[in-house]
Parts: sequence; C-alpha cells; structure tokens
Amino acid sequence: MMDKDARQQQLLKNFLAAWQKSGSQVQAAQTAFGDLKQFGRRIEGYARQSSFMVGLVKSGEEVAEKSYTARSVSPGEIAAIRGDFFAHHNRLEQAQPVLQEAAQAEPNLAFAHEALGYYHYRQQKLGKADTEIQEALKLGAAGFAPQYFHGIFLLQQGRLDKDTAEGAKKSLEKAIQLNPQFAPAFEGLSQAYARFPELQKEAVNAAIKAVQLDPGQHVYAVNLTYLLINSGRYAEARTMAQRILAAARSDGEKEVANNLLTNTQQAETWAAKKQLLEAASRTVGDSPGPISGVVPRPDGSSQPQETSTSQIPLRYGGLAADGPISSAECSSNSEVFLNVNLGKGPVTFHAADIGRISLTWADGTAEPSLDTCSQWKGRRVKVWFTSTPGKEYAGEIAALYFF
Repeated sequence: MMDKDARQQQLLKNFLAAWQKSGSQVQAAQTAFGDLKQFGRRIEGYARQSSFMVGLVKSGEEVAEKSYTARSVSPGEIAAIRGDFFAHHNRLEQAQPVLQEAAQAEPNLAFAHEALGYYHYRQQKLGKADTEIQEALKLGAAGFAPQYFHGIFLLQQGRLDKDTAEGAKKSLEKAIQLNPQFAPAFEGLSQAYARFPELQKEAVNAAIKAVQLDPGQHVYAVNLTYLLINSGRYAEARTMAQRILAAARSDGEKEVANNLLTNTQQAETWAAKKQLLEAASRTVGDSPGPISGVVPRPDGSSQPQETSTSQIPLRYGGLAADGPISSAECSSNSEVFLNVNLGKGPVTFHAADIGRISLTWADGTAEPSLDTCSQWKGRRVKVWFTSTPGKEYAGEIAALYFF
C-alpha cells in the first residue's frame, strides 16, 4: 500500500482480484507477486527496517460541535447498556443482575429486553431469548439485531410450517434492509428461502451475498454449495467445492470439500438419468408397467433392474439447523442419533454411518470424532440434513460443522 513501485503496479488490487477469482490465497499471491520466496524476502526486509513510510488521509468532512446532539439517559438505559456490554464480552455472571435491574426499572424499555434476549442467547436458552426479543420488537426496537435473532430463532424450530417459515423470511429481510452488510443475516435468509420451492434462486443469491461479505467463513461456502446442488446448478457447485478444497486449512475441511465434489457428481448423474427416463417414458407413451433397463448405482457400477422416475433420489434437501447438542447416541456400527436443541426442545437427526458424512469444525474447537461421540453433549453444531417424513427422526444427516 505504501511502496511506490507496488502502487504503480497495483499489486494489492491484482492480488485481491486474483483471490476473488480463484479462491486460493497462494495461487492469487503467485499471480500477483510472482516468486513467493523473493516476495517473502521483501516482506521480511520491510519488517526489519528501522523506519517506515507514513501516509496522511484528510477526512472528507469537517466535524463541528454543533453537528452533535445530546440527550439525557435514564438509569434503566444505563443499566441495560452496561449489561449488554457484559454479555457481549462473555461476562455473563455480571450481565444477569444488571439486565434484570434494567428490566425492573423500565419494563417498557425496548433495549433492555433486546439485551436480555442476547444474554439468554449466550446462555443457549433460545426460548427465553426469543420471548425477550419479541417483547423488544413489540416495544419498538428499531435495530437490525432483534429482527435477525427473531428470524434465526424461528428457523431453529426444526420442522417449520409455512407460516413460521414466512415469519422467519420477513424478519431476516427486515434485518438486511436495516444492515445490508451483515453476512449472518444473508446466510440465515438463504435457509429461509430454501423452505420455499419457488424461492430457490433467491436462496442461492442470498448465500452468495453471505460469502461475498465474509469469504473467510467456511460454513457459508459449504451452505452455498449445497444450495447450488439442490438448484441443479452443478457446474457452479463444482467450482465452489474446488475453491473450498483449495482454501482448506485442515483435514476436516478437505474432507468436506471432497464430499461436496462427490455429492455434486452423484446429483448430476441422477439428474441425467431422470432426463433419460422421462424421454423413454414419452417414447413408450401409455404402455403399462415400469421401464426396465440398466440403472447406474451411486458407486458407479450398474445392474439390470426395474425402476421409475419416482424411485430416483435426485437432489439434496438443502435444509440446515444449528444449536447445542443435548444428547448423542453412538452405536458400535457407526450409527448415530443426535438430539439438537433448536429452541422449542430437542430435535433428533440420524446418520446411518457417521464415517460417511462430512464432518468439520471451526478453528479453536476440539476435533470431533466417533470415538468422542458420547462427549459431544453441550457442543454447538450446524446440521445439514435431508427431511425424512414418516421417520421417528427429523432428518438424515448430510454434514456436521462444530463451532
């Protein structure tokens, strides 16, 4: 940014453009800077020098004292601000009495209820959190955060009815209107849109925006790839999976990327087979009986069998939810039943073989494995799943992300 030659060659701009295109920092650096060993020596020499260049930037607008406004702050509002500060800095024991004091002093103060909602959210008490957030909204809370949290809490109810999904969609849309730079709201909105078959394109667009606003969030990129697969946009899904693989920093992230590539290929294969079967059905016309032929298996082999288009699993369901794990049942044959607290109570998800699903985790969290499955209780997880109507569990797990 400060070197004259680097500015003339626009090296930083070229690096950012190459990174956006490839998704790989190393490849982008090679494109923009050339020999990385030589580049490293330049950076090391810069860090060791005794003096540095300084740049001055004039502010675009002069600030005058008369441009400020002042108002009195009530004792209840002061307590709410203090409690909210404690909650945001994970000082929850200090936050609780101060926030209760604020709510008692001014029961109609919207911000006190908003801050209490965030406090309960940090405590993983999602039902209490949403009650306080809804109260804040009723009292006129005008910020983006209450709208965002209410939308997310609605999404975390597991199996959503149409009215609940519509409510989540509206709240998240309002949050984005109030803060169009808040990536989590776009990620949540992509999940809300995914509940509506007619809004799959909007779901993908919202997920793309989340990735653009916060490209470092691995979970956003994975979510986008699943939505692309579900929308039949296989070439784009493959590109995203390849970018995730190029940017992977752990074995878990590499495994997720490789599984995404496999899922994309399988979905594309089934879609092509469906087209062939539909074409064959049109050719056969009204002749009775199922179509007989050679049907490819997911492992690439084939066998003669009778099939129909309704028997072919074409697309990943595109559903996701997150919350703390309340219990995990792990059998010796790698079958897992996972109960995740989604606010209204635990919701059960199933994996026939935990070793065959995508399993990843955020930096700084303990690596999950089947050996430690019984110790997953209390850990926060995002679950991607396919819906399983008629089963005793809500969905079949496709991927898990611990954070």
